[in-house]
Amino acid sequence: MKSILYGFTVFSWCLFYSQPHLLSVEDVFVCDNTSVRMYFDGKYNYSHSTAHSNGYFEVLRHISAEDNFEIAGEAYQKTGGKWAKNNQICMSKTNLCFILITDILLFPMIRKVVNLENHCPIKKGRYLIHSGRLVSKYHPILPYGCWKIVIYVEKPNSNHVEKLCILLNSAESLKSNDPIC
Repeated sequence: MKSILYGFTVFSWCLFYSQPHLLSVEDVFVCDNTSVRMYFDGKYNYSHSTAHSNGYFEVLRHISAEDNFEIAGEAYQKTGGKWAKNNQICMSKTNLCFILITDILLFPMIRKVVNLENHCPIKKGRYLIHSGRLVSKYHPILPYGCWKIVIYVEKPNSNHVEKLCILLNSAESLKSNDPIC
């Protein structure tokens, strides 16, 4: 009993005195050469001086589990002015509807800024990005720095792949309001 109380006390102290971590969405944009969007689109603006964001993520067609859409993701960290791929954070190609239900990293983060369903079907429509800054007392999702997340979406046997990029600034303080990406 004494060890349980001690463990709870240490855990509570760490939560109470831990510094909040900040993850700010710097930009969301289409990062492929596809001229005709069939699956997804997105536009986003963020003002560092006012910490105000404005934008949307758009699903261009109804997506059901039977569609078998596949999603993959790559993560790049900016170091020395260049983007370096981080293979430990990359996500291999998997079924979109399956990952919506099982993912504990990417989609929960996305759902904090976009009111997106956590299962299929995903309704066609425009989803507003209602916040550009995520604050947490827990260890940051991404190590500190500037990150580019590239999300690939494709329907098997269609030869059509679309990419959506998200620039993120992972900082150790709420005082960080400078764009570093």
